[in-house]
Amino acid sequence: MTKKTINIVLIVIVLAIWGKISYSFFVAPKVKDKDVPINYPVQVKQQKAKKPFRLKDVYRDPFLGVLVKHVVKLKTTTQAKQDIHKAKSKLSLPKMKYYGYVKNKRTGKTLLMIKINGKMERVHLRTHYKGIFFKRIVKDTLFVSFDKKNIKLYIH
Repeated sequence: MTKKTINIVLIVIVLAIWGKISYSFFVAPKVKDKDVPINYPVQVKQQKAKKPFRLKDVYRDPFLGVLVKHVVKLKTTTQAKQDIHKAKSKLSLPKMKYYGYVKNKRTGKTLLMIKINGKMERVHLRTHYKGIFFKRIVKDTLFVSFDKKNIKLYIH
């Protein structure tokens, strides 16, 4: 067979396949799911009422075979508040490098590109991110506030 006859045969086969698919999709009558009436009586099984029970909180170490009882100690709220204040005061300034910004023409929002602790982040201007507030941009300088401190970052 020549190349021309092979191409014609293949085109006819492809057209036949696509014709079958389009016929079954567009022309063939579609069967719709209808509710079938039930002609026989339906028997419903009644479930027995089950008694509630409590689970015991027992943990057994599978390797040692020792039962361990969990003891919960409640802390007073004043200690928790003091811990929060200590944690806030111990915040250290993360390492930041400012790489520039991109301004969206449609919305007018400014997207900053900053490396914080070695991880590249994209943050919008005038937003908070991990305790850092990005205030404003002047040419190649970014003004940032962190823990009530004002910081200037220059482009790298």
